[in-house]
Amino acid sequence: MKNLLMILCFLSLPNAYAAHTAPTPTSARATAGLYLLEEDFDSESDSTFTIEGNMLVAGYSSPVDKKLGFYGYFGLLVDGETSGAFRAKDGTGFRFGAGVSYMPVTWQSSDLALDLALQRDQFNFKWSGRSVAISDTNIAVGGLFRYHLNSLSALCGLRLNLKDDGEWQTRYDGVSYTSEIERSETLNLRLGALFHATPTADLRAEFLLFGQESIVVAADFSL
Repeated sequence: MKNLLMILCFLSLPNAYAAHTAPTPTSARATAGLYLLEEDFDSESDSTFTIEGNMLVAGYSSPVDKKLGFYGYFGLLVDGETSGAFRAKDGTGFRFGAGVSYMPVTWQSSDLALDLALQRDQFNFKWSGRSVAISDTNIAVGGLFRYHLNSLSALCGLRLNLKDDGEWQTRYDGVSYTSEIERSETLNLRLGALFHATPTADLRAEFLLFGQESIVVAADFSL
């Protein structure tokens, strides 16, 4: 338990969602993991709501050279719900995204990575006989500092939302209501750690803070 808490308290990734893939300059990698999401949104009526749930995620990353790489990821939402101004349950749906990662600076025991990512969400919920559809498109940039110490790497990064465009649509008895939405916070902090379990497999955990209070736990495998 002590080692698990250490991992949970020190990890972050170049992109908070692309974190499911962790691009490296040396090899292509596949990832599988669990994303415990809690993300805040604002509506055009200045109301705030939160999407919560569990997401099963998978990803792939591949280097172009020692500095440049690309990645993609896909997630399935299960057991989702919303709270706050808009309430709904029985959430399902998907999230997918893609991006590029660039490592401009490396040192003997640390490095700095930057990335640009595009992400799309499509979730469906139910509440009191109503069907609710939430869609969101997000463009973000991120930065990640990594410090390597033997089999453990500590990470700290930021994610900045450049553009976010979403919609909440409720349907009931043939009538629909639509509201534009966007993420509550422009800037997010990511903290965590990566444990090099074997030469070809890493275990990762990540905290996402500010506009979301989420956790990612995943495993990366070299291909």
